[in-house]
Amino acid sequence: MIQDGILPAEQVVPGAPWQIRAKELESKCVVEALRQKGRPRHADDQNQLPMFPDT
Repeated sequence: MIQDGILPAEQVVPGAPWQIRAKELESKCVVEALRQKGRPRHADDQNQLPMFPDT
């Protein structure tokens, strides 16, 4: 959700753990994403290779 821009978060330096404010976990966007069946939907990436190309 952080990478998709749904859950706001910050890193002090690259590679550090993400800092997430507790109030952000209750935001409408985050709650709706968590209610989705399965994982949140991601945008299709045209340059991404399939993990299982034979399926």
